Amino acid sequence: MNSYPAAVQPLGQIVAGFERVLGSNLVGIYLHGSLVLGCFNYRTSDVDLLVVIEHPLTPETHEALIALTLQLAAEAPTKGLEFSIVLREHAAHFTYPTPFQFHYGLNWHERFVAGDVDYGADPRDPDLAAHFTITKARGHCLYGAPITEVFGDVPDSDYWTSIRADAADILDHLAYNPVYSVLNLCRVLAYRQAKLIVSKAEGAAWALKHVPAIYHDLIQQALHTYTAEIEPAVAWNEAELRQFGSYARAVIFT
Repeated sequence: MNSYPAAVQPLGQIVAGFERVLGSNLVGIYLHGSLVLGCFNYRTSDVDLLVVIEHPLTPETHEALIALTLQLAAEAPTKGLEFSIVLREHAAHFTYPTPFQFHYGLNWHERFVAGDVDYGADPRDPDLAAHFTITKARGHCLYGAPITEVFGDVPDSDYWTSIRADAADILDHLAYNPVYSVLNLCRVLAYRQAKLIVSKAEGAAWALKHVPAIYHDLIQQALHTYTAEIEPAVAWNEAELRQFGSYARAVIFT
């Protein structure tokens, strides 16, 4: 097994679990997200993975993966574990939106517990364009074949379509999670204006140098809340959030 970052104890169990369940079908396990982007916080971050396999999952392996996922989720950081399992052919020859074999995230947890996991007849995820891009640019191989041998290029247009769609959803629910909203909009703005692939924290740092000063206090507040080890008591100004959202919408969608 390849070496892996030691920031999160369950990584070893995660790799061993996938090795056990997937066996010779396993091509590789790849870390992306905050752990490789240098801004992981046990309180606010999840563990983001891509798992690549050679052949489609059998029903029996799918069931074993559900059991493994629930076991791993119990030991994951506060915000949980998020991963997708994709075929090697779809990692190498990108299509948008990208087909996947299996997916888990915190918002799927109750369905997993209830045994109600249904991805539909042709499951595809537009977010995988962003995950593949970050993995290629800054990811870490936990196990298996090197990233350069597994992942093909994602067209810039597809990456932009993916993160722009995420921004649209954020703008529709801006006040639901202000920290996530503000910092993710910052990273989308950084790509829109400077073609930078950055973390939430890096996006905030970029924004503090490039967006109008009127929004700096809001961005600083989001960044402090995101990086603090103990959650601070924060009162969000909804008018400021709306103003920043209007600014971001104008830049991103024009």
